[in-house]
Amino acid sequence: MSSFAVQLKAIRKERGLTQKDLASMLEIANTTVANYEQGTRFPDEAVLRGIADTLNVSLDKLLGGTPDSPGAAPGTVSADSSAYLEYILEGNAGKAQTLLWNTLEAGAGVADLYLTILQPALREVGRRWEAGDLDIDEEHQFTETTERIMAWLMADVPVNFTGPAFIGFCIAPEPHKIGMRMVTDLLTLDGWRGVFLGVDLPASSIISAVERHGARLVGISAAMNYHINPVATMIQAIKSADLDPAPQIMVGGQAFNRDKDLWLQVGADGFSADAGAAVSTARELLSLSSGATGTSEEFRRHK
Repeated sequence: MSSFAVQLKAIRKERGLTQKDLASMLEIANTTVANYEQGTRFPDEAVLRGIADTLNVSLDKLLGGTPDSPGAAPGTVSADSSAYLEYILEGNAGKAQTLLWNTLEAGAGVADLYLTILQPALREVGRRWEAGDLDIDEEHQFTETTERIMAWLMADVPVNFTGPAFIGFCIAPEPHKIGMRMVTDLLTLDGWRGVFLGVDLPASSIISAVERHGARLVGISAAMNYHINPVATMIQAIKSADLDPAPQIMVGGQAFNRDKDLWLQVGADGFSADAGAAVSTARELLSLSSGATGTSEEFRRHK
């Protein structure tokens, strides 16, 4: 039974509600709530948020997240990361870029900015959204602005065309794409030929891209539990495609962070809990030592 099913039933009972009570509050059928608690159905994102609001819990708790899950605990964001986030939410991308530029001028690398400023800010956005402290338009504003800034940071970083190829994408219809874009960029900085394909692509297109680029590693991200079956289906399609070389497949995203053994169940070859760990996991899957891909340490400074 899924963590969501177990949590939903436990929290409902803690609130002293029957399945009928909860169904009435959500304006859905009694049988729908029963199916959720039996693990035979999973709500879409709008209904999921409605359940969390009705039961007065965070999405992370409702989905079975633990206190040490990425983005779950407040108070872990650095001063620079917090300032970056507030600048973005204020609509002041210029100040956000200046903060990053000053950090680069002080000797940091682009990868450092990703791991110490951008990724913690992304986690904080997720935490605030799950807690109901951030509106969906603010989440989208952060994502779109940060993606533009990431493009600016990567503009002068050359691609190592002799490095192993990596293809990353988010499973359809997964809207939370910034994490996988970050992984792709970090691998590019590590000397890989990183290719980010975005979201909502059919298996035939993914397989075509893997073959065209000769990708040795494929990364798939999923944030919500109801995208797990499409991930498993995609992995099966890739592994059945008789590709040469056959790529290793790495998965990540909040859905996999909530259940650390889920990556095995969907048939992946590896799992990464965050963008920083993804580089190490990628090297391990291909048995590459540090620097074997052609380190891009010389690109620490953004020209």
